[in-house]
Amino acid sequence: MTVSNHAPRGNNWLASSLASGALLAALAFPVIAGPLDPPAPPAPTDAVQLPGTAIASAPFTIAAPGRYYLTRNIVSPGAQVAISVAADNVIIDLGGFTLGGNDAVGSFGIRLSGDRVNVTVVNGVVRDFQIGLDSSGFLNRFMQIRQVAAYSNVRGFSLLGTGITLTDCVAADNTESGIYFPADRSVIRNCHVQNNGSQGITLGGNQSLIERNLVRSNSAGDISVQNNFNTVRENVVGLLIISGSNNSIIDNVCAGLTNTGSGNVTAATSHQNVGC
Repeated sequence: MTVSNHAPRGNNWLASSLASGALLAALAFPVIAGPLDPPAPPAPTDAVQLPGTAIASAPFTIAAPGRYYLTRNIVSPGAQVAISVAADNVIIDLGGFTLGGNDAVGSFGIRLSGDRVNVTVVNGVVRDFQIGLDSSGFLNRFMQIRQVAAYSNVRGFSLLGTGITLTDCVAADNTESGIYFPADRSVIRNCHVQNNGSQGITLGGNQSLIERNLVRSNSAGDISVQNNFNTVRENVVGLLIISGSNNSIIDNVCAGLTNTGSGNVTAATSHQNVGC
């Protein structure tokens, strides 16, 4: 079967809801801070044939490269992987729909099986899993996640690998971390991370960038930088916790900063943090 690698559909309800948030007056840069609860999803599109392979039920295993798309809200029962990615060069378009679990231990919304290359997930919600979206291999490369919301999981996003980009996303009301990010040379940008039961963003990789996010009201700290040579800039954040070394923490608006590492830059002549 030949599957077209078309660009994802243009259902950008999540981007619109994020972009609608009011700018904070203290900022000199844009931070997306829209409502945490998305509008109702679209009606099922089972009868609409789009380029690629439709996913209408779970569990579902992606075993070949190509484009895959949801046609409706899907509930995945029990301790299983709802969508397992066992191929490289894959696009998953959630189509504005919700991929849901039932809070079972051992359940995953979308999980990469082994080390994968060039996997993209866009435009929808994953909720009520142990982990909403999980890239389980340390050698995952060039993964992109855009306009995805992870709600009410144990952990929202667990992203390991190199060259991972997470943009315009939401991680909220998860009982543990919102975004667990032991990723090297990777990016978290323009995301809303709030009301998680542990840390909002846990950065455990090296040479990565966290910028222009709203990260507040997470129980165990908002951004935790645990490794080295990372940059955290232009975020609105509650508590910043820095335990790694040689990191650059600049141009943030924050309520507090704890720095126990060495060689970290937390202020410069023209790049001061505000409030911390």
